[in-house]
Amino acid sequence: MKLNKFIPAAVLLLALAGCGGKEAEDSSKKQSKESTPASTNVTKKTETKAPAKPQPAKVVKEEEAAYIGQEDPSSIQVQTKTDTLSLQVADVQNVDWNSIEKDTPVSIKYYKDENGQFVLTGIVVKTDTKAKVIKEDAEYVGQLDPNSIEVNTKTDKLILQVDKVQNVDWNSIEPNAAIEIEYYQNKDGQYILQSIEKK
Repeated sequence: MKLNKFIPAAVLLLALAGCGGKEAEDSSKKQSKESTPASTNVTKKTETKAPAKPQPAKVVKEEEAAYIGQEDPSSIQVQTKTDTLSLQVADVQNVDWNSIEKDTPVSIKYYKDENGQFVLTGIVVKTDTKAKVIKEDAEYVGQLDPNSIEVNTKTDKLILQVDKVQNVDWNSIEPNAAIEIEYYQNKDGQYILQSIEKK
């Protein structure tokens, strides 16, 4: 009989132990879910962005040039030793472009932007290097090429660049004709004719 009493007690004990064990297991899973962030149970979607194009560093150049003139309100043109450049001037303030004479020596700072345009960042007008204009009588020798003529002054034989003088028919001036000339010597040592008049 003792066995009959023991069996229901053992079954009850096993049933209670099985329920308690399941409940403890469920409880530990629940606590584990609560303490662990939800993101560990969810697959994260990550956006893949194309790598940003690296912006090229602005390489600022500094050069000596001759001022040619203003092309429009937002750009000027200068002549460097090697090129004629059009420069955007929006970054440069307080410059009266009309007050700078053509062929005035300038020192420029500029860079090439991502669109291939040259952008001026600074300009210094070299007013102290303005050449002295010489006016004297001379004798016309002749035209050497489309850009230059030769004359004899009282003391020298000169070759003059004539690009600045417009509307002159050089063939109409006879060799040895008496003329009056105005010219100056530029920083490269060339003589630049500013005006010529037959006497």
